[in-house]
Amino acid sequence: MATYTTSFASVSLFHVTALLLLQHSHSSSHNALVAKVCGNVAKHDFCVDALNSDPRTPTADLPGLGVVAIDLLTHYATTARTYIGNLKIVEKCGQRQQYLDICNAYYNELLGLAGSCYGHLKKKDYGAMTAAANAASSDAYDCEATFVSDPCQSSPITFVNQSVANLADIVGAVASILANP
Repeated sequence: MATYTTSFASVSLFHVTALLLLQHSHSSSHNALVAKVCGNVAKHDFCVDALNSDPRTPTADLPGLGVVAIDLLTHYATTARTYIGNLKIVEKCGQRQQYLDICNAYYNELLGLAGSCYGHLKKKDYGAMTAAANAASSDAYDCEATFVSDPCQSSPITFVNQSVANLADIVGAVASILANP
């Protein structure tokens, strides 16, 4: 029972974090830089909402938006990994537990890639930053693909994986713009 309560609290915390991220907290600060970055991703509205959820965005230059985007990716992926671990604790289907283990490995790799983006940004190695962001996005999609043959039911983390992939795409968009001003 205590494990379920802890997991439920973590699940609730995850959903609160997701709602805060997606909320229009600074809609008036939709500046030209945010518009330029978000014009280069498939999920434009998600991008605007995500970047504007951070109070540093209105005064950030392009490298500053890169830091904001990497911070969002790192925070959200860390929260996702914790959520995946908590799902595994309460999961009764053995096959799904294996899928969650696979996803945990993808998220460990993804967090390493996100961390490397800070170094690439600092060194102005935007090609490597783009590659790391693209690989991080692929890790989230690969986690989701793990559940394609799930005998228990569909993926319990589709929203999580899509959100993390979208955040990685924002990091990649910033890197691409920095590489080709």
